[in-house]
Amino acid sequence: MGCIKSRVFRNLAAAIFILSLTLWIFQPTLAYAQAEIINQLPTDQRIVALTFDDYPMPGVTEGIVNILKQEGVTATFFLVGAGVRAYPAQAQYIGNSGFPICNHTYNHPFLPKLPDAQVIDQVNRDKQAIEDVTGIDSEPFFRPPYGALDSRVIADLNGAGYNKIIFWTIDTVDWNAKTTPDQIIQRVESGLKPGAIILMHVSHEHTVQVLPTVINYIKSQGYSFVNIPDFFGLPLARPSMPGLLNKQSYDIIHGSTSTSPSKSIIGTSDTKSSSLEAISNANSCSVDETSKPRQVANLSLPTALAVYKSLNDIPDFDSQSNTDVVVELNNYKFP
Repeated sequence: MGCIKSRVFRNLAAAIFILSLTLWIFQPTLAYAQAEIINQLPTDQRIVALTFDDYPMPGVTEGIVNILKQEGVTATFFLVGAGVRAYPAQAQYIGNSGFPICNHTYNHPFLPKLPDAQVIDQVNRDKQAIEDVTGIDSEPFFRPPYGALDSRVIADLNGAGYNKIIFWTIDTVDWNAKTTPDQIIQRVESGLKPGAIILMHVSHEHTVQVLPTVINYIKSQGYSFVNIPDFFGLPLARPSMPGLLNKQSYDIIHGSTSTSPSKSIIGTSDTKSSSLEAISNANSCSVDETSKPRQVANLSLPTALAVYKSLNDIPDFDSQSNTDVVVELNNYKFP
């Protein structure tokens, strides 16, 4: 009887060991199954996702963002952390204009050549840079530099909180200075289909030049635009507004420039803070469109904000105010 029990226990221990060894060996494959690799949005609707990668660049980045705003088009940005640190004003301008910023590593390495610790370090440093500079939490969306992945890297990404790995349907190759505007348009025309993810870059002047034509062509084919976090129902959290730290006062404007030609100043905060709560608890008041004072204590803000240098920068807004910064509330919602 004792021998039988001993044999049963040995067999059970062996089975547990083999199962544990199997799970350890295939851990990358299991993690791979948990992560989702997305080359195209899963939809039959005529919608596309514009995406912009890499290093923000003074002048170029603002040009791209301004075109998107003028055209009423949303987009998703995948920024490299070193560029976010080097050009914080441009990264803030993207975030303050209501566009999501996602992870693209800290300095654009070829991930399959890195050991696990360095892969995770690249992801975490970029995440921290984006949060420090813009206040945006970039999880769970990631785009690999060069589109280079293997099952081990996917497991690392998944473990670091990035389980939506975004590739592209159309590569415009706009990063190459030899690529002509006509070639960019031709690539968009030939690849356009429902759910297409279009890859462009945020630091090249000829991207600024061709972007209006790209947008107008896509619109002419009956398509509309979506950003990737919104499409998946996972808008990025933004608990703070670091881009406002260097300002002393804010006029809070109610309405959306794309839908409302008349704006009303409903409050001013003189609190120097990156906290949305501090702005929403403004303790002074101004006048609305009916010229009646309105108390704005405990004002409830939507948490997506577009920041302008002055009231006159807002389309269709006529005011003599010389305030430092205008914060426009729009319909984009942060959790």
